[in-house]
Amino acid sequence: MYSVFLDTCVLLKPYLCDTVLSIAECGIYRPLWSAGVLEELDRNLRKRGATEEQVRHRLDQMTRHFPDARVDGYEDLIRSMTNHPRTDTSWRLPCGAARKHW
Repeated sequence: MYSVFLDTCVLLKPYLCDTVLSIAECGIYRPLWSAGVLEELDRNLRKRGATEEQVRHRLDQMTRHFPDARVDGYEDLIRSMTNHPRTDTSWRLPCGAARKHW
């Protein structure tokens, strides 16, 4: 089975999120995301008008259905990888490197 890192842009729009997670639920691939992605998703859902309860429900459902999706252990790599000048995206490459055994 393939593992696929899902960024916020994929998880933000409801129809796209539902589609890619439904495909994952069928066992076609294993979804992965990081704490940074979930924080960014939370922030952007609220900017789009979602209530705290709606955001919590969505994130809780994602983590309940895919308990092994969260990528951890990349935080120490952020300082050593200068892949992008924008600090809000600096965790993406280290996150992938931490999950090299995908």
